[in-house]
Amino acid sequence: MSQVNGNENGAAAAAGAGGDGAMKVSDVTLAQMVSQGTFGSLYKGKWRGCDVAVKQLRLDLADDPTARKDFKTEVDLLSVLRHPNIVLYMGAFDGTPPELRKKLGNKELPLIVFEWLDGGNLFQMIHGPIAPSFEKIIRYANDLACGMNFLHTFNPMIIHRDLKPHNLLIDSAGTLKIGDFGLSRFKSESDDMTGHTGSNRWMAPEVVRNEKYSEKVDVYSFGVILWEMVSADIPFSSMSDVQAAMNVSSGMRPRIPGHIGPLTKNLIEDCWRDNPAERPSFAEVLNRLTEIKEKEVGVRSKGVGNGANSSAQPGCGCALA
Repeated sequence: MSQVNGNENGAAAAAGAGGDGAMKVSDVTLAQMVSQGTFGSLYKGKWRGCDVAVKQLRLDLADDPTARKDFKTEVDLLSVLRHPNIVLYMGAFDGTPPELRKKLGNKELPLIVFEWLDGGNLFQMIHGPIAPSFEKIIRYANDLACGMNFLHTFNPMIIHRDLKPHNLLIDSAGTLKIGDFGLSRFKSESDDMTGHTGSNRWMAPEVVRNEKYSEKVDVYSFGVILWEMVSADIPFSSMSDVQAAMNVSSGMRPRIPGHIGPLTKNLIEDCWRDNPAERPSFAEVLNRLTEIKEKEVGVRSKGVGNGANSSAQPGCGCALA
């Protein structure tokens, strides 16, 4: 059974290839399906007694070359990425765990094994019964900006292209990590990307209009996610996906609540500007989040929600717990 590996130092190395620690599909067991997305089904599973997340290509896409290509792209990307705010990749295979083989008609479907994060995703956190405090919101924003700054300064640069709360996972310590790299791409200096890709409510206007785009599409999505966190609302919640896309293309943005401080408001507005060249880099976003932490978090966090320790400081590599 072959191991999917787009990089000679990637999947096999991550799983300890060449020794007893090498990951084998026969060692992976699936406990329950957690969710089903556009391309894959996500399971909670076990690998040698450890909880893991297992993403497997959907059966109805088994013979779809585009879906298989996107699945392999995700493996190629994750196999070379190591960062505290990126979901940890453990291995990948062209194979099917024994308990699924009969159900899937003995088809060999590619699967990816990740660390298991038991804090759920950011969408569940934002729209759950207890809204996160403003302090925790800025912590999540900082984690996201740290991870994205790493991707945008990677050589070659990596553009995620599908940032949304559903793809941002939270571990037991409350650290946010970026996942789902199926639509992500390496960017070369001569690369001009076009094409409608991503999720409409978080998608940059230049993508909606099928124009050339750059890494600034991720900054736009970050701005919408930050708005969603402070508003506790879904972008364009009263509209269909198509209506939302049309309104974004024409310059409409969600209304920012009046209680939001000026620094946070300005950051959201700068990130979702129509002109990509006017959007900040993630390095600049991190600097501005530090200022927000110093000047706005203390004012709004007292006695609100389930906030984190106010003595923590934003910045990549810091534990804001």
